[in-house]
Amino acid sequence: PVLFCSPTMELGVDIAELNVVNMRNVPPTPANYAQRSGRAGRSGQPALVFNYCAAGNSHDQYFFRRPTLMVSGQVKPPRLDLTNEDLVRAHVHAVWLAASGVWLGSSLAELLELDEEDRTFPLRPSKREQLADPSVIERARPRAERMLERIPGLAEAEWYSEGWLDETLHGAVLALDRACDRWRGLYRAAIEARETQHAIILSQAHTPATKSMAKRLRAEAEAQIELLRGGEEHRAWQSDFYSYRYFASEGFLPGYSFPRLPLSAYIPGRRGRQGREEFLQRPRFLAISEFGPGNIVYHEGSRYLVNRVFLPTERTEENRLPTASVKLCTSCGYLHPLADGDPGLDLCEQCGAPLEVMHDLFRLQNVGTRRRDRINSDEEERVRLGFELRTGIRFARRDGETTRIAHVAADGTAWGKLTYGGAATLWRINVGWTRRKNPNQLGFLLDTERGYWNRREQPVVDDPEDPLSPSQQRVIPYVEDRPPPRARPSARPRARSLPGRRPQERDPDRVRPRGLRARGRAAPEPELPPPAPLLRGGRRRRGRPAPPRDRPRRASPRRPPGARALPLRPRLGRGPPPRPPREGGLHRCLLRLPAELREPVRPPPA
Repeated sequence: PVLFCSPTMELGVDIAELNVVNMRNVPPTPANYAQRSGRAGRSGQPALVFNYCAAGNSHDQYFFRRPTLMVSGQVKPPRLDLTNEDLVRAHVHAVWLAASGVWLGSSLAELLELDEEDRTFPLRPSKREQLADPSVIERARPRAERMLERIPGLAEAEWYSEGWLDETLHGAVLALDRACDRWRGLYRAAIEARETQHAIILSQAHTPATKSMAKRLRAEAEAQIELLRGGEEHRAWQSDFYSYRYFASEGFLPGYSFPRLPLSAYIPGRRGRQGREEFLQRPRFLAISEFGPGNIVYHEGSRYLVNRVFLPTERTEENRLPTASVKLCTSCGYLHPLADGDPGLDLCEQCGAPLEVMHDLFRLQNVGTRRRDRINSDEEERVRLGFELRTGIRFARRDGETTRIAHVAADGTAWGKLTYGGAATLWRINVGWTRRKNPNQLGFLLDTERGYWNRREQPVVDDPEDPLSPSQQRVIPYVEDRPPPRARPSARPRARSLPGRRPQERDPDRVRPRGLRARGRAAPEPELPPPAPLLRGGRRRRGRPAPPRDRPRRASPRRPPGARALPLRPRLGRGPPPRPPREGGLHRCLLRLPAELREPVRPPPA
């Protein structure tokens, strides 16, 4: 039997007899390689590990030339900046919420006042009164002070001051209220969609086909409302909109395993299966491409087309969507926001290079999908559109200063310049498809009344059931976030590179895997880490030993302890050569064998 799965492999099956692992790309780190390759040979039997290296991916090419860095590389311990402002603020909010004793409920429907007439959805008066009680701050302050005293290096942080704690505690209620904005936007859009489609159904001016489509869209809107409100009580805590899980994803509370500030894609339920509607969440820097217009999303054995976006309720005086304008440096990527009517600078304030003007930037919030068909065995490569993404950065200004600059030099030679910012805002901008006919035309056409993307510009099969109105506007989707502080290289780096430097990874949306011819020389003999303990069902957990078994495992006499990994020998016997992979390329194969059974690797005949 053959098993196809994602790297997480959360299948709940026993893999004790698994003896071959084939990875379609090089894992990100040696820790990922050890995890994925260690799934084969857990019962002590010999195992094969294949790894495909794509020619168009700099990450794969780097480790193809240096396989020992991946196969027997060091697993780096995780690193955490304890003085990160967002991290410390989230923990202060948790201390404040614990001091208040307020239960947030199983969903935000228990926290907000859901008045469909007003549609502002404020906090319930009883909840706000309990949270705004001055005694809550008095109880939370000593606990928060003791917590901050234990953080090393906090006093030297650029953002920290003596009044930071009081400012955070007094603004906790407002921060909690703002964290509910994404839920409010989803709920408001679902209500408006339900009312709009209901009006079409009751109207006598529409055709039966239009009314049938309106009934389907109204049912989807009602399913979204039920999902946001919590639905069944026993499933509410499993939802992504469970109150505490939601506030952790929004960054208000500490969350260590949830995507921070995600974007959601609505996945409609399948026919004949009730309660399967859900929102698929992705970090916003990934969602700007994965949830791009007309892209394909794979979920639970089906393909879904991203065909619409949930529009905000705000409109301009001309009844257009609110957009922004920026100037982006063509050399260093520094971002210069433009106010209404302000022409802005002509040269970058960081490096002095010319600036590129970009108008009609639309903040991407949440999207909707439509099921196309099931995934079948004929689909070897996932269909994914290539988007041209641009990244902009802007440092935060504190006390009149934005950055610190350091020069890198060795032996009297200047290698570059590093610019450090204590805080910065990153913009990820989707300017269009890489295969668009006019490279100078940026953005996508969006139906400003119903939220559907214009299908005539998509390089994939159109969906004839998506209705479009005459009101359309060309917009450029973007997202923004404030990551931890980091150093940025100079705007114009030298062409010469440092010895042993790892090349930068290319954008995966613009990388097209190609074949790579196999090389005849053998790789050194790396040493694989031992596999992790196995639990029942084939899954393993960190830090926990395997449970006792009813009968002992059978030890394999062919693999004594301390067996090493050996590169696969070239085929020297008779018969046809092995069939190459369809995409071309190299499969580096590792065979776990005892030392006494190994044979020297011979070069292939000329």
